[in-house]
Amino acid sequence: MLNKLLTIYRSHELYRQVLRFGIVGALSAASEFGLLILLVEKFGLGYMHANFIAFCFIVVINYIASRLWIFGAGSFSKGVEFISFFVVVLIGLGINQLSMYFWVASFALDYRIAKVLALALVIIWNFLAKKYFVFRRRKPVMV
Repeated sequence: MLNKLLTIYRSHELYRQVLRFGIVGALSAASEFGLLILLVEKFGLGYMHANFIAFCFIVVINYIASRLWIFGAGSFSKGVEFISFFVVVLIGLGINQLSMYFWVASFALDYRIAKVLALALVIIWNFLAKKYFVFRRRKPVMV
């Protein structure tokens, strides 16, 4: 069974990307979650400010991992690619912040539970937007 999984992994770029995105995402989410708790519990920041700081910190690490290990370079120049990545991240930050606020304000959930729910939405947004917008590769034109 392991050989079959390795064969699928090696032969399908999408599966490789999803698996690598999952690994980087899990590490990023754990780091972001830990930093959020540290900033709230140890430094006394409000959960919204702490969430913003934690999210921004992880963005840099995530860009490097996305470019070097998950998707590779896309069709854009590095400058346009980074700006595109930044726009995707800003939208993700908006989804993250609004979702956390919604769960805490509307249902009085603990900010940590709200963060888990927000991450689920942001993960889906990030993969699709990064794969099909930021790091997409143009197909060569056959003449």
